[in-house]
Amino acid sequence: MVELIRRVIPRDIVGSDVQKLRRLDATVHILYETTGTAGAFIIALLLIPNLGNNMAIIVSPFCFAGAAVIWWFVSTAEHPTTLPRQRTALSPSYLTLLAQSTKLFFTSIYNGGRILFTSRKFIWLLSSYSLALYAHRYLENNIAPIVAQR
Repeated sequence: MVELIRRVIPRDIVGSDVQKLRRLDATVHILYETTGTAGAFIIALLLIPNLGNNMAIIVSPFCFAGAAVIWWFVSTAEHPTTLPRQRTALSPSYLTLLAQSTKLFFTSIYNGGRILFTSRKFIWLLSSYSLALYAHRYLENNIAPIVAQR
């Protein structure tokens, strides 16, 4: 969702001006980080002590509703829209597109593996990603249930 907000939607709002896109992307990134941190502090300092661990999540639907109301007022600022292309007889079928996507997926895995294992400067990625994934799963599956039982 964040990538959709940072990559697709700004082009609809500011057009194709590269400088405006960069400024909007930077602003969205700063606001995303700030609101995420502020939300975590508010939950930890205000809601969990007053409502408890399980009931503190009750604010989520209200926050989503507030975001939907704000989103309703976002304008595309009079940029012309392009109509979707009509499907012709020469358009590839769904199965052809699926096969091409699958081929590209495995090609990207092959290229990533080739880069990772043929250059010594990238070999650290294997251990660091594995360690980060393991630490995340440990935190999610072992520590979070203990905190939730408080």
